[in-house]
Amino acid sequence: SNAQSGLMSYSPEDLNIKEIIEEVLLLKREIASQKNINIDFIDIEIEIFADRNMLKAIIRNLLSNAIKFTSKNGQISIQISDYDKNFACITVKDTGKGMKPEIIKTLFKIEKNFSTRGTENEPGTGLGLIIVQEFVNWHGGKIWAESEPGKGSSFCFTIPKKAGTTENPE
Repeated sequence: SNAQSGLMSYSPEDLNIKEIIEEVLLLKREIASQKNINIDFIDIEIEIFADRNMLKAIIRNLLSNAIKFTSKNGQISIQISDYDKNFACITVKDTGKGMKPEIIKTLFKIEKNFSTRGTENEPGTGLGLIIVQEFVNWHGGKIWAESEPGKGSSFCFTIPKKAGTTENPE
């Protein structure tokens, strides 16, 4: 609601994506350990141009969802990669319960908003991915999901590598 009402400012700066992800991991590893979920972080050094708070919120939400929908003893990986000359791609992949194609089509649509409980009956508002999408859009990036029931999900988003890059990757 702060973003919608203009109370949240967009203040992009040059950042090291690895450092941002490691900050979020410090907060989330304890929650993952309660379900005995291992989190791997596969990184490369890429400088990006992003709003620190929005980026942390994006990663925090995607990682929270991965933990929520992954069963005990599961696996999550976070990977940074080159997307194209202007954008980096961050992927959060889990071995969770996965989703049917018809659910994937509605994930980022507020008019189709619904909440699903996690593997340990964890609640949710159903708004997290809508907010994530809005924050990714503010950066000129895109977000998508790939999933298969029983085989987990991958959420990928692009973020500009350097100042002045605003074109949306194809």
